[in-house]
Amino acid sequence: MESYSVINGERDDNYSRGWRAVFLLVGLFLVSVLCQVDRILPFILSEAIKTDLALSDTQIGLINGLAFAVCYSLLSLPLARAADQGSPRVVLVGCALVWSAMTALGGLAMGFAFLAFTRFGVAIGEAGAIPSGHALIARKISPERRGLAIGIFAMGIPLGTMAGFSLGGLINDALGWRVALFAAAAAGVVIALITWITAGPTPPIKRASVAAQPFIRSAMQLLSSPQYRWVFAAALAVGFATAPFYAFATPFLIRTHGFTTAQAGLAFGVLQGLLGIAGTMLGGRGLTARFGPAQAAC
Repeated sequence: MESYSVINGERDDNYSRGWRAVFLLVGLFLVSVLCQVDRILPFILSEAIKTDLALSDTQIGLINGLAFAVCYSLLSLPLARAADQGSPRVVLVGCALVWSAMTALGGLAMGFAFLAFTRFGVAIGEAGAIPSGHALIARKISPERRGLAIGIFAMGIPLGTMAGFSLGGLINDALGWRVALFAAAAAGVVIALITWITAGPTPPIKRASVAAQPFIRSAMQLLSSPQYRWVFAAALAVGFATAPFYAFATPFLIRTHGFTTAQAGLAFGVLQGLLGIAGTMLGGRGLTARFGPAQAAC
């Protein structure tokens, strides 16, 4: 398979400018927020789901952890490749529709197996969100504005965390956990349509004249970099440490301290959201500018 350079294939007339660029970034930001909301919802809804479906903590952990992580990990690279080689607009909107449909099906679950199946589906859809969003930014946003565009796209993660915990808890207490999933799914369809319109056509990038190189060989070259391996290991460690915390922090508040789901969601969601926003802004502009990316990450 032929590889190519995004930079060498850039053409100025393909970039979105002015209000078109603003609308594109709004659509991407909303996708990023909703992607995180649908990922977070089962965490805040876990107590209600556990009671309604008579599940154990082990089953809740499998649904919120392994079922999602396995599919997400396996599908991220193929979907990223599809976004690079084809249309990132099609991949992104298609993924949003898939995870929204599977979130809605989760609201119909009557047992562990079907709920786990829907989480597999959500993971498949969300696996393509970040890489296709970045690919779309690379094709539609001019180089001097890409850093800002990626920052706006990334800001959707902490805001989505805040919204998922807070709104999920409020909707659960008012209308039930199934309605919370249906509401997120409906929002996903609307945002997917908005993104399809705001992204506009994405012309293929002109491929540079470089030697063809298989995908596996490219991946092995990347893994041969010590710097990349350390970053990969650090990301793995962060995920290993934070995933159980996200899964069982709000159940702990509910069971041990008598919080309602809405109270637990607001307390945890606002805290995580504000800290995430602060970390994104501080790491992106402050620490990185002063110390460099390696020291800032430490």
